[in-house]
Amino acid sequence: MKRYILFLFAISIIQNTNALEVTINGLNYFLYLQSHEATITYGHTCSGELDIPSEISYNDETFVVKSMFVHSFYNNTELTKVRIPKTIENILHSYPYDSDDEDPPTGMVSPDHMNPFRECTALEAIEVDEENPSFKTINGVLFSQDGVGHYYYLTNEYYGTGLYCYPAGRQQEAYSIPDGVEWIGANAFEGSRNLTTLTIPNSITHIYSCAFQNCNNLTDVYCYADNVPITWDYAFKDTPIASATLHVPAGSIDLYKTTSPWKDFGNIVALPNPVIFTEGQMATIVLPTEPEASRGKYYRLDRVEGNEIIFEQELQPRAHIPYIIVPGEDFCIEIGTLDLNGLSRDTVSIDGVSFIGTYQKEEIENKEGFYIDLIDTTPDCILSDNKLKVGALRAFLQVHWDDPYSHGGTKAPAEKMQIVLHDHGTGIREMKNEELRVKNGAAVIFDLSGRKVADGKKPIGIYIKDGRKTVKK
Repeated sequence: MKRYILFLFAISIIQNTNALEVTINGLNYFLYLQSHEATITYGHTCSGELDIPSEISYNDETFVVKSMFVHSFYNNTELTKVRIPKTIENILHSYPYDSDDEDPPTGMVSPDHMNPFRECTALEAIEVDEENPSFKTINGVLFSQDGVGHYYYLTNEYYGTGLYCYPAGRQQEAYSIPDGVEWIGANAFEGSRNLTTLTIPNSITHIYSCAFQNCNNLTDVYCYADNVPITWDYAFKDTPIASATLHVPAGSIDLYKTTSPWKDFGNIVALPNPVIFTEGQMATIVLPTEPEASRGKYYRLDRVEGNEIIFEQELQPRAHIPYIIVPGEDFCIEIGTLDLNGLSRDTVSIDGVSFIGTYQKEEIENKEGFYIDLIDTTPDCILSDNKLKVGALRAFLQVHWDDPYSHGGTKAPAEKMQIVLHDHGTGIREMKNEELRVKNGAAVIFDLSGRKVADGKKPIGIYIKDGRKTVKK
């Protein structure tokens, strides 16, 4: 009966907006004859990989595909991958917007039932054209573009960046929602049966109906929100949270234990203050034990050249050395599992530049004649009120600044020295195989990328000879 009512309503809208309902190459559309725009509707049976077109042709006229209904691909159980074009700017709640209504801002929709790929149990990834103004994907998960958010018509409120769809067929057992995401749409994780561990950042403020419905194997939820997110009661519908563990900030345990639906978790425990790293997000690190080189690229302070501070990639990172790190995967370090007693700052200094690693969270102020650069882009490292707040196991850059603008000098902030990361550090200074260092009695020469210089060539500039840096002008 419900579907019948929706169908009659849709027909009414079509008549009012001078639209046609057509099927082209297996997809159903509403075509708006005046604007030459198209909306993807319901009732599809798709399998394998699907490329949604940016435009379609009908009766020798071109229509731009601008939106799709929230239930457009509901229960397409054989769909494995979807590519969304740059033209799709809206997910419509349940009908096309009437041309007489005031249009909502681009990409903003009602928060209830926003996942167009509900019950697509084989769907492993979603891709979005990089030029799409409303949506993006990170590792196959569908989000709104930064700052686009959504408008909730019932409360007349606006919310920022959100998560629309975590593909139910993803094989990963653990997932960390990126920091900065503010809301999780209804049914966003529905049917994610492989998911066992979920990390929710402190930035989340709203979680909508059935967001985690039927996540049958969910055992641990790490929620870093100090303020309990506003959460619809059915957010964990048919998910066995009574046998799962909820990890929350120590100061917020009592709030979670008295707030629905969080209070229904079988076990609620305090978080051990982890350090979280997000794939591709440049951060810093200093550890009491040798870091795992496989988790990303590690860069050590190497030299100063002109207006540049050069960091070289360290192929075998060591303990007690501050590094810039670009993680190759999401991971976290549980501080509670590390012995940090007796450890103090570790510093690498070259030509007036100090790269300083700290084992505890610190608030640092600029000193006269110096400036501090915050390399880390993670949430626990921020610059505010002229104070630098550095998280535990992090590092910061302190640079001697003879004539800073802030001290009445002539150098503007834009003239600060630039940080440059060089990939594939040679590691030649650590080579022990003499056959690689000497050939026919002569030292083998390498450039700074670790590539052997062709025999007979005389390099100019900085190069490595006999495991040592050499400069030839």
